[in-house]
Amino acid sequence: MGEYAESDSTVELQFTREGVTERRYFRSYDDAELLFSRILAVKEQILGSEDPEVANTLDCLVNLDFRRGRFTDALPRLQRIIEIREGATGAGRKALAVALNNLGLAYQNLGRYEEAEPPLDRAIAIKEEQYGADHPSVAQSLNLLAAVCYYEGRHEKAESLYTRVITIREKSLGADHPDVAGALNNLAILYDDQGRYTEAKPLYLQALAIREAAFGPDHPDVAITLNDLATLSWRMNDFGSALSMHQRALSMRLNAFGREHPHVAVSMNNMANVLSSMGRDAEAEPLYRDALAILEPFVGPDHPFMAQIHNNLGTIYFKFARYDDAEARWLNALDVLAKTVGPDHANVAEILNNLGVVYQTRQQFPAAETTYASALSICEKAYGSDHPQTAMTLHNLANTLLYQDKYCEAEAAYRRSESIYRDLFGPDHPAVAQEIFGLAIILHYEGRPDDD
Repeated sequence: MGEYAESDSTVELQFTREGVTERRYFRSYDDAELLFSRILAVKEQILGSEDPEVANTLDCLVNLDFRRGRFTDALPRLQRIIEIREGATGAGRKALAVALNNLGLAYQNLGRYEEAEPPLDRAIAIKEEQYGADHPSVAQSLNLLAAVCYYEGRHEKAESLYTRVITIREKSLGADHPDVAGALNNLAILYDDQGRYTEAKPLYLQALAIREAAFGPDHPDVAITLNDLATLSWRMNDFGSALSMHQRALSMRLNAFGREHPHVAVSMNNMANVLSSMGRDAEAEPLYRDALAILEPFVGPDHPFMAQIHNNLGTIYFKFARYDDAEARWLNALDVLAKTVGPDHANVAEILNNLGVVYQTRQQFPAAETTYASALSICEKAYGSDHPQTAMTLHNLANTLLYQDKYCEAEAAYRRSESIYRDLFGPDHPAVAQEIFGLAIILHYEGRPDDD
């Protein structure tokens, strides 16, 4: 079941005279879009379609697209801005870097990670040329590139980039600047995803303290860190704290954005995860459905987060013994991930694990074994050999091998998972006990004494 951690990546603005696009200046975003579309038409008629002023107004429309989560609509506008600004010098070249940066961000938000990297690389190169290597604007694009690497499962590269971002921002902005909080939050997400919980928590708390001091306790940026700190609490089985923080984050986002916004969908999904972990599945299911309904108009059906919600719904249906519905959701999720992040992404392993459980429940043991083996191969590549997700997959594989009387292979898998859990959590953790129990069953069936 997947919690969604939010990388702190925001649109970069190219300010113009008409560039104030905050919603408070208009009755609605639709009014703002209508106004800027009219300005665009006038400029194109008077100045021509390739004039830099046309690109400036397109910037305002892109800003609106990002605020509304309409990343697909932003793509052609950004591509047109880049075409207009190619070959520019001075301020125009800096504006080109902004457009490239935002094109990379749009692709990232659509889950098109391979397409995100080239414009971000170009943006970084131009910014380093224009500002120097240690400028905050360089850090902004490095932050986006790190997020792309994170979503692609390239964790070592992402960690290196996030560390560089923190160094640049602390040096240029000061240790208590909100942008430092954003970078700290992102590095914490990375550690969290790698199972490095003791390293992640102090970074989250530091980011939260900076943001609350800078913005107050009810700001949407505070909600980002609350969401991610709640994710950590959920993974550490502190469900009460996790639910309380998700409820607070959801309330803040509803007040800030209204119900129909991607951030609200994120909070609904994550709160549903906690409720499900608490056994409150009947409350979780409608939240998942609402999250899907809110998110799909913004990102379309083939987005990695859509796959994650389908995965989570599949888990609910499995608990309800609706195995066909669960399998359908998980196969849907695999199809989406194959189109977006590729077959070797860590999230693919999670869904393969879930499918393996369905096959095992149906006593389709060869299918379960093959599915778990595929998941294990991905986990070892994406997480490493000593990660909790790797241990969980080994446990599942061991179980299905045991059901097939493949005792030697099952024993090896149980011993590996026990060793991982013991090193991570200590000898008295319940996860260690479950592996020892599996080993005891094998020893009993083989008539061997307990050698532990």
